[in-house]
Amino acid sequence: MLSNKSETIHILGICGTFMAGIAQLALKKGYRVTGSDSHYHDPIYSQLKGLSKTYDLTLFEGHAYKDISPSTSMIIVGNVMTRGMQVIEDMLIGSIPYTSGPQWMGSHILNGKKVIAIAGTHGKTTTTALVSFILQSCKIDCGYLIGGIPLNNNLTHAHLGTDYFVIEADEYDSAFFDKRSKFIHYKPTTLLINNLEFDHADIFESIEDIQTQFHFLIRTMSAKTNIFARSVPFIKQLIAKGCWSNLVWLQSKQHWYAYKSNHHIIITFKNKVISRLSLTEYPSLEISCNSENVLSAYAICTQLGVSVTDIEKYLKEFKQVTRRMQKIYESPSIVVYEDFAHHPTSIKISLEYLKNSFKPDDTGIVIEMGSNSMKMGTWEQKLQLLTKPYKAKLLSKTPLAVVSKKTLGALLNSVNAQGSKKKKAIIIMSNKNIDPLRVKILELVKSYERKK
Repeated sequence: MLSNKSETIHILGICGTFMAGIAQLALKKGYRVTGSDSHYHDPIYSQLKGLSKTYDLTLFEGHAYKDISPSTSMIIVGNVMTRGMQVIEDMLIGSIPYTSGPQWMGSHILNGKKVIAIAGTHGKTTTTALVSFILQSCKIDCGYLIGGIPLNNNLTHAHLGTDYFVIEADEYDSAFFDKRSKFIHYKPTTLLINNLEFDHADIFESIEDIQTQFHFLIRTMSAKTNIFARSVPFIKQLIAKGCWSNLVWLQSKQHWYAYKSNHHIIITFKNKVISRLSLTEYPSLEISCNSENVLSAYAICTQLGVSVTDIEKYLKEFKQVTRRMQKIYESPSIVVYEDFAHHPTSIKISLEYLKNSFKPDDTGIVIEMGSNSMKMGTWEQKLQLLTKPYKAKLLSKTPLAVVSKKTLGALLNSVNAQGSKKKKAIIIMSNKNIDPLRVKILELVKSYERKK
């Protein structure tokens, strides 16, 4: 087993996507890693168990300070941990040093690397995976940490790499003791601001609060760094606060621009068409890898010397990330998708994709109110409007909303209607672990299928 016995770290909240990525990177650097979580779920749990067969990794279920060895050199605290948790109170009394995940990443993984930080309210995971996949396919050994499990075989969840490192630059806070956005610790040489909307109502009161955090990040970037910013009002307001780096606008005809036409994504640079991507030949681009993410990948990768020809070649091979409009079941009569959508804009994108193939009457929508903004009711009115074509009923008093013109059971029952040849669709949307919900829905679907 590969390890450095003199350096042990313990990760609180190790089954979170980001923290599991830190565990993987730390193990590959030679650290011994222990970790704990209140609940383990796939696909992260299976990945961690696989790592424990090769590296020195020990997992504990439940958080208990007694499970942390006194020889541990550092405790890395996930941002799901809060004051009042017994392990946190014990940690604050104890003598073992602690830090946040983003700060540890900045100091131990990103230090000395050329960091490509992928920021924005939507599309961080997909764009991070896209850029990493293209660079790796071009034999540029970039490190990366992706907020999901890539479906391409040549990508893992996290990779150390050499000169470059691609990372999701999340605006959420770092830890209970560090309320700065995670990305403040990353010191990027290239920053993408793909889009910007209000989100995370539990920690931000307004879009202006979010812009302030982004502005703090921009103020740390030198004149030799690069910022790719989408030309939309909230980002223009942000840049107007001050920018000292090399600024390139996205969705600006003077720089990079993308649009859809006749079932194609058209990419232009300085008013010249450089790519015309057929959605028939590039099916993954239509599902959730939308034109915004594709344009961002073009801008970043060409800056690093990748040719347009290579980008087109590897985009065709890109297979997305788990839980991004991922098809988890299909039969001749019904298809089930799972999606990470948890903000009105991302939900709208997913529903628009379904509208191209299914009528609202033939679609069941399950939205699990997993994010704090959802639980607080921040998006209730927008959700009502988005799901109106589906004659939706929003069950906002519970953590689960099931919306469709028919109940989910009635929708499935209609599959068995005599002479019915229309394919039905169900989409499950959440940013949380939904293993029990997924299992229940798939069992229900298969039960109806057997009755046919």
